[in-house]
Amino acid sequence: MMDGKLRAIAGLRYEEFDAKNRITNTDGNEDAVTGQFGAMYNFIPSVGVFASYSESFYRNGFYNSFAADQSKVGQLAPPQEGVGIDVGLKLQTPDRKLAGTISYFDLKQRNILIEALIEGVRTQLLAGERTSKGVELDFHYAPLPNWQILFNYAYTIAEDKETGRPMPNVPKHQSSIWTRYEFVEGPLQGFYMGGGLLYMGKRPAGNDSNIFAQAWNFTADSYVTVDAFIGKTFEFKRLSTTISLNVSNLTNAEFIRGGQTLPSEPRRYLLALTTRF
Repeated sequence: MMDGKLRAIAGLRYEEFDAKNRITNTDGNEDAVTGQFGAMYNFIPSVGVFASYSESFYRNGFYNSFAADQSKVGQLAPPQEGVGIDVGLKLQTPDRKLAGTISYFDLKQRNILIEALIEGVRTQLLAGERTSKGVELDFHYAPLPNWQILFNYAYTIAEDKETGRPMPNVPKHQSSIWTRYEFVEGPLQGFYMGGGLLYMGKRPAGNDSNIFAQAWNFTADSYVTVDAFIGKTFEFKRLSTTISLNVSNLTNAEFIRGGQTLPSEPRRYLLALTTRF
């Protein structure tokens, strides 16, 4: 199409599911048609612009005894629905050593069935619209065929539209860089090594309950973790075999992880032996 500069894809999907609540002996049925569309146009072989649109449809469970509307107990909750838009640039140098994407994303979800403490009472309800939008950069650089460097950065604004509050555990800034080098000749042939850094910016800590809590204002600090690995691939009885050592949180950094106020996991070592048949 247009001398191969334009590529496009489109599709529709029909989904239907049946559900049964064995406790209340009630049935439920939901169906939907979702679409996915995308296109990419290459101005020149090394630069292209792309855009995509997608819809999602996920089954929810049944309302339980904690439902905010007690008349709905035992009924199937409406399904989760979502829409996503992604636009950006794809870049690649003529020698193909450097490639990457720069994109803007805008995601929306609604009808997420959650349980939260509202004024001290455990309550089940459908969350209103939740959005996540921002910019993401992904780059891959290979100075040598046996040396790769990966870089990622994301700027994200995620919030619950009903309350106007930011979503828990979603940092505005997040970035990582990883590298892997393999020895392809000499006495170290077969050995490889590498590692990476992960940066997680400040973010609201907590869970869905905190979105509805009036006094919620706890922010988890940013942190950086370091991971490293080393290994060797060799033949054992004509089978490709790899022995590797992976170290997570090499510097033993302390931080709050996950959506809860949980302490970080200490430095961990993993020694593995794998064989491909």
